[in-house]
Amino acid sequence: MSQLSSYTGLYPQMIPELNGADPTTDILPALKRAGREFCLRTESWVEWLDPIKITDWQQDYDLTHIYTANIQRVLKVEINGNEQSVRNWGMTEEDETRLRFRSGAVPQDNLTDQLLWCAAIGSSTIGDWTAITDGSVTASLDGSTHEATDLDFSGASDFDDVALILQTGIRTEAEDNGLIVRVIYNSSGTAVRFVMWYPGGTISYLTAGTEGTDISGASYLNGLTGAGTIAPCLRVQVVFRPHRSADDLPDWFLDRYGDTIVAAAMMRLLVQPKKQWTNPALAGEYHTEYARGIARAESEKQRQRQGRPTCVYV
Repeated sequence: MSQLSSYTGLYPQMIPELNGADPTTDILPALKRAGREFCLRTESWVEWLDPIKITDWQQDYDLTHIYTANIQRVLKVEINGNEQSVRNWGMTEEDETRLRFRSGAVPQDNLTDQLLWCAAIGSSTIGDWTAITDGSVTASLDGSTHEATDLDFSGASDFDDVALILQTGIRTEAEDNGLIVRVIYNSSGTAVRFVMWYPGGTISYLTAGTEGTDISGASYLNGLTGAGTIAPCLRVQVVFRPHRSADDLPDWFLDRYGDTIVAAAMMRLLVQPKKQWTNPALAGEYHTEYARGIARAESEKQRQRQGRPTCVYV
């Protein structure tokens, strides 16, 4: 499978063995149930949320995301790359998307700056960016300047692509992929913007590039002094579970676990009585495949907990 983003992309694997099944009323509900149960059982849908700017002495932070899903639980909370003890935070009972720091553990004003929160994007028209083939900008990481040049955005299809091109350019200029500066396009809130952070150290305001098209200022990134904001960085890693009604899931998740979700849906559909597609023997084969998928997901989760490389099964 490749770059799937919804359950409907799994239909081609299923329809040949489900003679007469209706995709909308039979197959899709089975896939939604299977996907939700898989996530609940294995907790395999794990992601870092977009970084949040810390406000000194603020106790509560709203956790936002783009998915039709619930946050099942929070795995990790980091401030400027430093993991916080579970004794320092919790989720409020009245709102499962609100992280609350406990009394005495509220982020305070002695934190090192790490997050560059650019002002509102200079142009939200992607065509203005794809016209740039010689972009340049200078970023300062841990006090050392790194000018990314010859940034070619002509192949970008959206602003996430723009962020990735910029991120790659800065890392390449630094000649060290260990210098993991991160760049994202933050489309939530009242002002869409680019956000940059450096988990290993500090980051400063952007400065102009010295050649080509300067993208540091108000027309583009808008991350200069007086426009951008330097702040401590809060990051949260969570486990998701899809809503019962959800049809969309991340492409990486369906690419990795789609076969197992299909197996779970198939083994239930094939044992439905008095259907054209009823086939208990074939359901048994899918049950075996599903069990293997669950075991692989559990093994991968265990490896991640131990800090070991995760196997990719093919």
